[in-house]
Amino acid sequence: MTTEISTPADQHAASEPSRIPGIVRGLRETFATGRTREYQWRKAQLVGLERLFKENEAAIAKALNDDLGRSSAEAWIADVVGTVVEITYARKHLKRWMRRKRVRGLPMAQQPAKAYVQSEPYGTTLIIGAWNFPFYLTIGPLVGAVAAGNTVALKPSELAPACSALMAKLLPQYLDPHAVVVVEGDGYVTQELLAQGFDKAMFTGGTEIGKRILEGAAPHLTPVALELGGKSPVYVASDANIEVAARRIGYMKGLNSGQVCLAPDYVIADASIRDELVEKIKESWAQFQADREDKGLRVLNQRQFDRLVGYLAATEGQVAVGVRRMPRV
Repeated sequence: MTTEISTPADQHAASEPSRIPGIVRGLRETFATGRTREYQWRKAQLVGLERLFKENEAAIAKALNDDLGRSSAEAWIADVVGTVVEITYARKHLKRWMRRKRVRGLPMAQQPAKAYVQSEPYGTTLIIGAWNFPFYLTIGPLVGAVAAGNTVALKPSELAPACSALMAKLLPQYLDPHAVVVVEGDGYVTQELLAQGFDKAMFTGGTEIGKRILEGAAPHLTPVALELGGKSPVYVASDANIEVAARRIGYMKGLNSGQVCLAPDYVIADASIRDELVEKIKESWAQFQADREDKGLRVLNQRQFDRLVGYLAATEGQVAVGVRRMPRV
């Protein structure tokens, strides 16, 4: 596969994965200069990210619509506002985070010495983003990485190509292009990146891919932070506010077409309120969907669609809401 790799020399150059070692070497050289450790550099990157979202909200919404079928309101709620809040919080607290902290209560043998804890950047880091919230789950980790003074190779998900391309276009315009580089591509590109032996790697996604990330990082003893999915059950007790519970269940199941780790996977309810809860969920769902132009939800790709259809085929229960399949376009 031909891979799009953004570099300071040519932000839109089509490159083979063989160029990745040179890109990572450049990031290491930038970190070695020491400039990413400085307060002013860190602050400038955060201010740049704030400007990026402020000046490109419409473009971000369009990319999210192209990849995931999101409305502009959903784009703002799910990917824009949360990311901007994190950026602003980091900028406001940056000086305090960078201060060294006095350690008190040293052992008698070390008296009258003084001890401090000084936070240090890891160095050159790798961020592997997710497709379901392409900006929040990719730029969010980037906020922490640059606030801590690291250089970053940013790998957006290839399953959200419009968002990935937009990041590759915009980030060099707002951040130090020698310290933050966007690398586009598939799983093979990810493995080639991991083979470079980063000082820290971060991944958001599924458990199976998470295992491969760990396998790729293990030979280099690269520390890895994993944010993986799981089950999200809901329990509704007999004395619960049924209408509130139903609205929350319906809202979270519809957010991003249910493609979010917080979406309820299943509901456990007291038998005495089961039927009422089902009816309230149906009412809430109808209300949430009333203003949608297509009256439907969009699943990422055919594989995910087939997985959901498989659940319906295997169930012995009764479908309470839906199901209407939209034609593929």
